[in-house]
Amino acid sequence: MILTCPECSTRYVVDPVAIGPTGRTVRCTRCRHSWQEPPPPIEEIVAAPVQSEPLPPPIDYAGRARPKGTNLPAVSGERASRAPVILWTVLILFLVGVAGVAIWQRDRIIVRVPETAPVYEFFGLGAQPESFGLALENVRLKMSTADGVRVLRIDGVIVNISDKPRPVPQLLGLLLDVSGREIHRWTFSPPLPKLLHGERVPFSTEVKNPSRRASEVRVMFEDDRRKAGPQNPGANREKS
Repeated sequence: MILTCPECSTRYVVDPVAIGPTGRTVRCTRCRHSWQEPPPPIEEIVAAPVQSEPLPPPIDYAGRARPKGTNLPAVSGERASRAPVILWTVLILFLVGVAGVAIWQRDRIIVRVPETAPVYEFFGLGAQPESFGLALENVRLKMSTADGVRVLRIDGVIVNISDKPRPVPQLLGLLLDVSGREIHRWTFSPPLPKLLHGERVPFSTEVKNPSRRASEVRVMFEDDRRKAGPQNPGANREKS
């Protein structure tokens, strides 16, 4: 006996005996449509051979156990596997985690693997200088003479403007001529190796017998020397 789903036209070969003389409710395993199958002609039930083909299971609305022999097997419906979705989710989370660590630890990575620096620069994620979060304020110049020696004294204040303690790198001084060419440079140590959040500390440095061609004085953190141009916010310039 052949049953045909009225919804999707899927066909099933079943034993007429399984339908019985009173008919039964069956459900299509492909589209999940249910219908009442009428009883087959009595001659089919009598003459039908035993079939091993699967039949859609009847709906058990009450949830009670069916009598033995009435729980007919059904063709297994094809269910989409969720494994690919889970795999892609895990992979995406893993990549996001790796990217986060690569950004958070970029300073150490660039130091250990310098070849990665251009990659970070391309994405605008260059390594932060050691002086990040520090600023120089109130830089003042004073020229004096002691025992016939001209002395240029530079005073200022180092301020931690970040929200956490920051190490203080070496400071760099530059003397430039009227065309912006470097005449003299020197480095000097900060008064403290580390500043707390909001902490301020004064610094001072001297240059003996500075060149009379010097027209400009700049003071900056040494790790900012590559940004020593006029637009560098970490550099403080004074005309001599």
